[in-house]
Amino acid sequence: IIGGNLGDLRDILKKGATFNRETPGVPIAYTTNFLKDNELAVIKNNSEYIETTSKAYTDGKINIDHSG
Repeated sequence: IIGGNLGDLRDILKKGATFNRETPGVPIAYTTNFLKDNELAVIKNNSEYIETTSKAYTDGKINIDHSG
């Protein structure tokens, strides 16, 4: 069952989405069943990520020190 407009989802996938603070995206959820007996197929999976931050500077100086 699709809760929303399938065409909107297709457009997002075709364009290639960029996710950030301004455009966080929407959650996608689904369930699947085995064809042989229609039992719920359970997949236990999770992911972890490390939050990174960056800062843009308009000008500056870089010192590179390579030892070794």
